[in-house]
Amino acid sequence: MESSAFVNRSFAQGDLGLWQRPSKGVVKVNSDADVGKNWSSVAVVARDWRREVVFTYSKKVNTTIPLQAEAEGVLWAVQLSKFHGMDNVIFKSDSKMCMDAIASSNGSCPWLILNCILDLSGLSSCFSNCSFVWINREANSTSHCLAKWSHQACWWGFFGVGLEPSCFSQACAADLRPSCLGS
Repeated sequence: MESSAFVNRSFAQGDLGLWQRPSKGVVKVNSDADVGKNWSSVAVVARDWRREVVFTYSKKVNTTIPLQAEAEGVLWAVQLSKFHGMDNVIFKSDSKMCMDAIASSNGSCPWLILNCILDLSGLSSCFSNCSFVWINREANSTSHCLAKWSHQACWWGFFGVGLEPSCFSQACAADLRPSCLGS
């Protein structure tokens, strides 16, 4: 797999604790998956430097393989960010294998997610600046709880302000604690 489309894109490990706000003008887009016996749910949550939720979506995906579900979540995060006209984006996931595959410069990638990685490679060039960052689950609580809730409730789609499940609102509120605000 050629990774040339990721040129001028960065990969890092960060946010080992809780959510931290990005620099001014940057949008963080977190994704996560909840895997079940018959299908999975993925959720994508975008927040800006003001800690404001920019968009929140969830969808059903037809896989029960965790790595595939996580890769589909990251791919969907990139697609949604492009659709919403974002240009300076940090994509974050708690799937280390998935983020390692994106960062791989030697083309090594589990075949289960090869198509997602190839699609990500092409789509990443649509942004002036984008990075892919692995984070701990604790720093990914909003998308994690939304993916889990959507899977349990069998409810997918766009979540407008005030229409999100209480677990999501609580996770966002927890992110506003002083230790999470960053600079």
